[in-house]
Amino acid sequence: INANDNSSSTDNSVSTGGGSNNPCASYTITGGTTTREGSFDGTNCTYDSAFVGEANPLTQDVIIPFITGAHIFNDVLQVGTNVSAGAAPAGGTGPVLTVEAGVTLAFADDDYLLVNRGSQIVAVGSPSRPITITGFSDAVTGTADQFDVSLWGGVVINGNGITSQCDDAARTNDNCHQLSEGKPSNFGGDDNAESSGRLEYVVVKHTGFEAAPGDELN
Repeated sequence: INANDNSSSTDNSVSTGGGSNNPCASYTITGGTTTREGSFDGTNCTYDSAFVGEANPLTQDVIIPFITGAHIFNDVLQVGTNVSAGAAPAGGTGPVLTVEAGVTLAFADDDYLLVNRGSQIVAVGSPSRPITITGFSDAVTGTADQFDVSLWGGVVINGNGITSQCDDAARTNDNCHQLSEGKPSNFGGDDNAESSGRLEYVVVKHTGFEAAPGDELN
């Protein structure tokens, strides 16, 4: 028996995540063929240090797509490369991390989200679909108390704006590199018109850790 398919339907679906059955964020290394993507367990997406980490920052644009579960990061979600000497990347020249509305990002222990100079984060939620950035025990296991703190590090955004901690000579000579709190990263420059991105309807919960005595993210 020969059955002819005379259907006129069209599949207009678009994949913004990993492989055909993997909705997690993914990217292909610039100039290569290696694709890195999160691991999907049917509910949550998990990202290891090979995807992004303190020693492996994102150097290209990445989109974190909406899923009903959480996007779990087992290392620092670092956008762009930190520069501590010489000219820092100009605003808008680094990679962009886009977080879709309704997304939940979850971090463990002292991991955190860091946006370095030149890079941007675009996280635009809505009143009905806010973006939540929180700890693993809050988003995944549900064991966090509403008043718990120090479940993860927090959000650090470093820019090229003018700071009183640098003088005019330092700014003119590209030598304004002030240390932010928490783990070492640098901010400062001579560009008050720079934008590090956009945050709207974003909830940040249960933050704070001590990187060293007297040096902490709150």
